Amino acid sequence: MDMQTLATIFIIIHAIAGSVALLSGSIAIVARKGRPWHMRSGLFFYWGMIVTGITALIVTCLPGHESYFLFTIGVFSLYLAISGRESLRFKTLSDVSQLKKHKILSAVMVLFGVIMITMAVSKLLSGNQMGVVLGVFGLIGLFLAIQDFRSFRDLDKLRKNWLLGHIGKIVGAYIAAMTAFIVVNDVFPPLVNWLLPTVPGTIYSIYWSRKVSPKKKKSIPS
Repeated sequence: MDMQTLATIFIIIHAIAGSVALLSGSIAIVARKGRPWHMRSGLFFYWGMIVTGITALIVTCLPGHESYFLFTIGVFSLYLAISGRESLRFKTLSDVSQLKKHKILSAVMVLFGVIMITMAVSKLLSGNQMGVVLGVFGLIGLFLAIQDFRSFRDLDKLRKNWLLGHIGKIVGAYIAAMTAFIVVNDVFPPLVNWLLPTVPGTIYSIYWSRKVSPKKKKSIPS
């Protein structure tokens, strides 16, 4: 099998998984939180994002399809999906040793956040506006990963705020899925395609984060 055929196969898998992630993620967004529809659609969303992210990493490394830009975006999306899903486990943590894989994941995002910001500066200096995209996503990823390490210091607080972490990261992953859909369909000018979904997604994330804040509400909202 030649490289182009292999790339085509992975691109098709990537597109199908991305469609599943976007559809199931949309259902999870509107479904009653904590109920069966939300949890089932959320699980489909998670695995859709995992397949989408992995296939993106593979394709961007194949001859003729190399893209450092899309590779780093793929890493960023995987970080959001995996970290968001893993946040559900924080409510039952009993020892710091259970955070080892979480620390590795956050460390990878710190590394790639720095790489993305460095690439962003390079692109902007050469007049490439897409450097703004890398800069924004790189800063977000770096900020979230640093926040991870800060939260890992206090198990009690981490257990208490597990839902906040879940919402922030999973909504971020959904933003990534929506962004990919808009970019592929070229709905708006390039820069707008990449950044527009971040605005309503961030507002939605802030709204729910405040709503479920332990200081204001102790139970999961319906």
